[in-house]
Amino acid sequence: MKIDVLASGSTGNCYRVSDGVNSLLLECGIPFSWIQRGCHYFTSSISGCLVTHRHGDHARCAAEVIRRGIPVYGPKDVAKQYPGTRVLEPLKRYEINSFEVIPISVSHDVPCYAYVLYSEATRETLAYITDTPYLPNTIPGINYLMVEANHSRKLLRDHAAQGLVQRHLAERIVKTHMSIESVVELIKSNDMTKCKQIHLLHLSAANSDAAAFKDKVEKLTGAEVYVY
Repeated sequence: MKIDVLASGSTGNCYRVSDGVNSLLLECGIPFSWIQRGCHYFTSSISGCLVTHRHGDHARCAAEVIRRGIPVYGPKDVAKQYPGTRVLEPLKRYEINSFEVIPISVSHDVPCYAYVLYSEATRETLAYITDTPYLPNTIPGINYLMVEANHSRKLLRDHAAQGLVQRHLAERIVKTHMSIESVVELIKSNDMTKCKQIHLLHLSAANSDAAAFKDKVEKLTGAEVYVY
């Protein structure tokens, strides 16, 4: 599979995943014009857009995506805010052209999904996990992992103690976003022997260390690691 990162972080998230036959968007939290540019204006090739939850940095242009004829999929909560969204139920299997999609309900401050994508074309599995402190399920045979690595617990604690981060905000981050320590625990809990690429997403500008995160995950897995 080919993964293109159009945007990652608190200002907006959008990723394009292609298996050579079809492509899907993961999130649409940026202006549609940015999506067009990121897809080299071939948006007609996009089979659908999977949205994890209703927050603007993940779903900002869902209405425009739907208006442009691209199906948007997500939890009921997303459909309430963006009418026309096709509702997915957790742990059910859905076919979107050459992709099989399984939503997994995860913990956030609004209803939120992680997604497992299996391509019939490449026989590969991709896991996409963001805006949750942990993954409640294990996923067999991950070939591509796209996972939030928002912060380091130590950095966040230190910054809260120094007054650089308000304590109530630090507490919210811990409860709703994944730390690099949780990413390591997730990797150790799943079969990563066939993993080709790991994409660390949604890094905090203040509470993360991109080089250290990359080095840690590379040494742990031996996979190609990309940081955003």
